[in-house]
Amino acid sequence: MPSEILQRLYEGLGFPRDLVTQYLTDLAQAAEVPTFSDVTELLDEAGPFQSFLVCSCFELFNCMTWFSREKSDDKVSPEEGDAILENEIATIESLFSDSFLGRKHFDDEDTNERELYFGFCTSYEKQLLVVVRFPDYYPTEPPAIYVQPLRRSSPESLPSLVVAPSCTKDISAVDRRAIMDAAVQAINGFVGGGCLMVLISAIHGAVSSMKEVRPASSTPPLDRDAAAKERSAVQQQRKAFLGALTGNRVANREDIEEAAEDEEDRFIQVSMPEKVELATVDAASASRETQRRDFLVSDAALDVTLKSSWEKLKTEGSLRKARDSLPAHSVRETLRAALQKHNAVVIGGETGSGKTTQIPQFLYEFMCEEGHGSSANIVCTQPRRLAATSVALRVAEERDEAVGGTVGYSIRLENCVSKKTQITYCTTGIVLRRLQTDKYLGRVSHVVVDEIHERGADTDFLLILLRDLVRRRQDLKVVLMSATMDSELFARYFDGAPVISIAGRTFPVKVMHLEQIIPEVNYTLEEGSPFEKISGDKETRRRNTRKNVLNLDLEDVEEDVEREKAQHRLAQVVRASPKTLDTLARMNYDVVNYELIEYIVEYIDTTLRAPGAVLVFLPGMAEIQRCLEQLKLNPRLAKSCLFYNLHSSLGSSEQQGVFRRPPAGKRKVILGTNIMETSITIDDAVYVIDTGKAKENRYNARKSLSELVTVNISKANCRQRQGRAGRVQEGFCFRLFTEAQFEAFDDHQLCEMHRVPLESLILQIYALHLGDEVEYLQKALTPPEERAIHSSVKVLTTLGALTVEKRLTSLGQHLANLPLDVRVGKMIIHGALLQCIDPVLTMAACLATRSPFIASVDFRTEVENMRRAFAGETLSDQLSSWFAYNKWVSVLQQKGTAAARKVCEDYFLSPATLKQIQSTKRQYERYLYEAGFLDSAPSSHMSPSKFIFPPFTTLDDRIFEAGGQHFNENSTSTRCILACLVAGLYPNVAQMRMSRGSRSVGGGNCSRRHTVKFTTFDGSECLVHPSSVASKETSFASPLLVYVDKVKTSATFLREVSVVAPLHVILFGSGNLEYLAKYEELCVDEMTAFKCRQEDATLLTHLKTQLDSALTQKINDPSKTWESISSVVVRAIVKLLKEDGGRAGGLTIIDRRQPREPLTEPLVPEAAAVQPVVPENQPFKTSKSCFLCGETGHVSRYCPHNSTHHKGGPPARCFICGQWHFPQDCTLVKALKR
Repeated sequence: MPSEILQRLYEGLGFPRDLVTQYLTDLAQAAEVPTFSDVTELLDEAGPFQSFLVCSCFELFNCMTWFSREKSDDKVSPEEGDAILENEIATIESLFSDSFLGRKHFDDEDTNERELYFGFCTSYEKQLLVVVRFPDYYPTEPPAIYVQPLRRSSPESLPSLVVAPSCTKDISAVDRRAIMDAAVQAINGFVGGGCLMVLISAIHGAVSSMKEVRPASSTPPLDRDAAAKERSAVQQQRKAFLGALTGNRVANREDIEEAAEDEEDRFIQVSMPEKVELATVDAASASRETQRRDFLVSDAALDVTLKSSWEKLKTEGSLRKARDSLPAHSVRETLRAALQKHNAVVIGGETGSGKTTQIPQFLYEFMCEEGHGSSANIVCTQPRRLAATSVALRVAEERDEAVGGTVGYSIRLENCVSKKTQITYCTTGIVLRRLQTDKYLGRVSHVVVDEIHERGADTDFLLILLRDLVRRRQDLKVVLMSATMDSELFARYFDGAPVISIAGRTFPVKVMHLEQIIPEVNYTLEEGSPFEKISGDKETRRRNTRKNVLNLDLEDVEEDVEREKAQHRLAQVVRASPKTLDTLARMNYDVVNYELIEYIVEYIDTTLRAPGAVLVFLPGMAEIQRCLEQLKLNPRLAKSCLFYNLHSSLGSSEQQGVFRRPPAGKRKVILGTNIMETSITIDDAVYVIDTGKAKENRYNARKSLSELVTVNISKANCRQRQGRAGRVQEGFCFRLFTEAQFEAFDDHQLCEMHRVPLESLILQIYALHLGDEVEYLQKALTPPEERAIHSSVKVLTTLGALTVEKRLTSLGQHLANLPLDVRVGKMIIHGALLQCIDPVLTMAACLATRSPFIASVDFRTEVENMRRAFAGETLSDQLSSWFAYNKWVSVLQQKGTAAARKVCEDYFLSPATLKQIQSTKRQYERYLYEAGFLDSAPSSHMSPSKFIFPPFTTLDDRIFEAGGQHFNENSTSTRCILACLVAGLYPNVAQMRMSRGSRSVGGGNCSRRHTVKFTTFDGSECLVHPSSVASKETSFASPLLVYVDKVKTSATFLREVSVVAPLHVILFGSGNLEYLAKYEELCVDEMTAFKCRQEDATLLTHLKTQLDSALTQKINDPSKTWESISSVVVRAIVKLLKEDGGRAGGLTIIDRRQPREPLTEPLVPEAAAVQPVVPENQPFKTSKSCFLCGETGHVSRYCPHNSTHHKGGPPARCFICGQWHFPQDCTLVKALKR
């Protein structure tokens, strides 16, 4: 029967049985079932039924899609749909250029449905053809797909669509169904909108994860003669290349010339670079340069001019009254007197006192009044770039002039100073880099260090340098400024420097602790509340079964006794009513009480009623979202309040809503992190709700990971948060902890030097030639642990910044001059060396700023899907950001700002972040140019707002902004880009491990869901972070990935990951290759090794040696050209990466920590090994499976798979008779049983 044959065929093609049955029933009712004699006639590729079969497959897929598709009210016209499709196709062609085969029926006159053709490869190198067919009303109506084996055809024509026997033979129904299910899920995830990018990404993922099911029959043997000739040719080519690499000529030269007739083989017959080591900086000669070369400059005529200008400004200045009204003005003369007697002064002033804007001006005015104005050169450091620029603009305005005159600023991305500038606001890093070239800061008269209470790592390091410098320079004045009133610590550090306190200009704030809040807002903690403290016994009782019900009354009594004891302890430290004490005793202080926050906000809105914004300080983004949901569930608050969230991952444009005044009758409630303490000021804030918690990154040097932990804040942080409420009127501060708990808080938060890796600081110590790093950092206010210092030194040694003898290398000198993380610095240097500079600079800028995608909770799913779509086949977070940025910049350059804004809306990109990334790229390009790594720059004037090189456009309309054409020759190769990532981030390489017990069935798509774990360099097991594009993958093209950092939250996660190939790690990892011939292992480091032949290992070892030599020569002297160094090896390796894909043939990765198999034969041959005999009357018979082998009928000691039997019998001596057998098997026991 034709219907039965079609039923079996469609089921073999992966379509659901019920759907096929209904479809064939409908065809029969419409009399549209074709008539044929047998399957051969039906599947004849030249027969009349092919068109029917292909169309029916598309129709069946459409039925699968519509079955689970939601209705959409979005109406898209055909013209708009065509525009959406064209934009998607342009993106797909760039992202999946290797897989895209072509398009069909896209002409206006063509009435057939439009089709796109793709060729994807499975994990076992099987080529599949995927065709996507689009209806006229796409995207309102969904597309359909069809899958078949890809057959080779002429390059000019696309493959034909057929339903042939190979369709069911080469692709199993299980694999087909997995591909179609992934496609349906992707299509229905974007109802009413364009879904092509997500669809192709999903199909590619499903196809690449397909696994080969090997047939039982063996393959026919290859022709021996042909195989021998092939091996001989490969061997001759290998010898030729190896001879060039090692400098040894091969004996049979004629054979080599015959085997090397093509261009590639002649290309390698050239001289190779000599082996070169990284040059080191001569610390001895550098330390001899201790004499001060620059001094304060004095000009008598200019002194008179500056003094008269100040006298005029003092009487006629437009903002003189505003300046005089600031609290800082009251200590002006006190500061003058202190500086006349001391070289260092500490100033403590609350937020709003005016110390940041006024103190540097006072110092300048003192020198003008004394007639030494020309010698004034005041540098004021700020911990944040935004603070440096905004304060400089304000100070310039107060002096009735434009910024860049007397007052300027210098930050990482901008420099607004001139010859007239005498007050410079800058970031701390700018001063540190200036100290590298001028140890004495010879022409600086004053250094003002602001916000020292934040205890940043750079700030603490600068304080060490300044304390030593003040002792050597008597004409240098140092002023330290803190926003908290506990400045004695810093005063003692600077040899008893005087402390000047400035009273704040804030209104009084009423502080309420938990014991006052609970009765005031009438809060009751219900039984079983998620915010109630649960003891172990109580948790057990919650899970009790009926057999324990008789014990409940007694346990309740015990709980009441414990509660009374807790109340008694609280009553000794907290003054409150018994009801409040009971609530406090049962409250869980480890979690944020969102219910109590809701009560407080409602109390503010209904009882206090005074206008003003409410600031709620929460630890992180997850807590902000949870609290927002709690508040919005309150109908009264939902009507009367406007809710905003504020955290560091939001762009500046997304934060603007918190600064606007709310409409009449509305109250602004802002949920934010500790960014609201000092970085941002909300001028209408009146109420503060302080949870007393914050998230901090804690670096664990032993485990080499950063732990994001929730910690109690310090007393200083509490006062900062309290001060936010008294800026405009009398305020209120609600602290969700008791007064006793507040007193137990630390006075200050843990300084950053104890919380972050120290590589950059240690590199600065070596660049400044300050001696031993451990001894020098002991001078800090709170010295870091020696373990953390040694861990950072090891990282710098691995990167090549320091030698084993701890001498600074030329690479280390370059990295010290780059104001970014040392790993990222090495990455961008390799980007210039491997000529893929633009994408590498983009990825480095993303790491320095943040991801170009928006950080909105409302569009989290859409953003994740879009990031995965941009990543495509690469499974790389860094490349996903690069592709997204390049999409935006290409449209911006070619179509203008409006089109670029539309791209941001369509692809969920943040315009502000993209512009910041672009600015950072410009600065990084300039750094590389100044270091000499980018030569051949145009001779015209270089503007800070433009790239040094003109943009370069490729044939496929990709735009490369940085580096020009010469330094972007390999920018289209993702393999070369990933090589730079490995060079910079090594040893941050992880190796894949499958979780124990995970099994795969069939072709891999029917596998039970399993967790993919990775092992890092230190041996710890980690998971890929959920935010990564690779987090949901269960099948990887390579078992290696490189990551930016390792963090511990609920588990240990790897963030910002990219899948890399073995060749990347072998050639660009910093380890020295070692071949163990006995085990046939090529070892990269303590963790990673590859199984390979000795000839391959020798070739790879010499390749790496020559590559390192070529790169090292360029790093030692960036002015050298590639031609003088001989970049043959670099070009050969780039070609190898592009053509081989980094897979390096049959290299198999091994974990060196796992025990190796024995190389010798076992003492007892396996055939002669003693096999356990299961006695018929064994003492313990069981129907359960043996835990060793899983079989039934025996217990583990009789298991034939137990290794102890191969060693001559059981490992236990019977304590009854003394013989070697288990006591249960003793004959004496058996006799007694009888």
